[in-house]
Amino acid sequence: MYIYLYVFFVSIFNSDPDLILGKWKIVELEAIESIRNSDGYLLADFETQSLADQKFQLALDSTTYEFKRDTLYYTDIDGLSIVHRRAIWKLIGDTIFVKEIDRVYLRKYFLRNVNQDSLIFSSIFNGKVAKKRYLFARDEN
Repeated sequence: MYIYLYVFFVSIFNSDPDLILGKWKIVELEAIESIRNSDGYLLADFETQSLADQKFQLALDSTTYEFKRDTLYYTDIDGLSIVHRRAIWKLIGDTIFVKEIDRVYLRKYFLRNVNQDSLIFSSIFNGKVAKKRYLFARDEN
């Protein structure tokens, strides 16, 4: 057990912080499967399920994060519309702080892993790291 924790912390703190820079495309949102397996989704009528599925697919098809030196450009879903957002970001330890520029909104993410090809993080709510992860692949376009 201690060996796994050691390897985990060494990989986080020894990773090159510049690896996060660049454009990333979402490949998996673990929360989607949780929602699809929830009673609320399973007991919903067909129309509600279809609308949820459209939003899920839109998120998977269009979510990108582009980390520049201090600015993050990313897409967000509002209803069935894609919204382009800007934020100031900073990595402190294993936490990514994201403060939006165009509205008063601060998010925190726990950086689980970053390397040349993938970026994995989880939301932090009320000081607790969510179990569900955002999984991104580097977008070379």
